[in-house]
Order: sequence, then C-alpha cells, then structure tokens
Amino acid sequence: MKSGRCPKCQSTEIRTGPTRGGRQSMTNTFNVTWFRRATPTRYVCVSCGYMEQYVNDDARRVIQELWARHAK
Repeated sequence: MKSGRCPKCQSTEIRTGPTRGGRQSMTNTFNVTWFRRATPTRYVCVSCGYMEQYVNDDARRVIQELWARHAK
C-alpha cells in the first residue's frame, strides 16, 4: 500500500487517512509507554476497501526497545 498499489486488487486508488485531530484519531491510537501514545497512518484502497496501518519510525524505535519480543 505504501508503494501506491493495493496488494489485493492492484488498484492505484489509495488514500491515507487523517493521523491527527478530530474525534476519530483518539480511537486509532494505542499506548506505546505509560505516557506515550502512537497513531498509525492508515492506507485505504477506495476500489476494494482493503486497509493497512503503519506505525511511524519514532514509535517503532520505542516499541523495539521496551516491548517484549513475540515468542513463536
């Protein structure tokens, strides 16, 4: 999706949603630490409705340092 093409339908009709402001941004956030929240960027294909979310680089660094590694 970040490349501008939907992996499901191959459409290039991709939009990115608001990442800050408004009421809905609060429902899209999650705690990274006790005092810090992250807001992922949403990518939506308007042709088929497929959606992906990505966390920004700064939040990923904090997550890598503080969160436990997923056990397989």
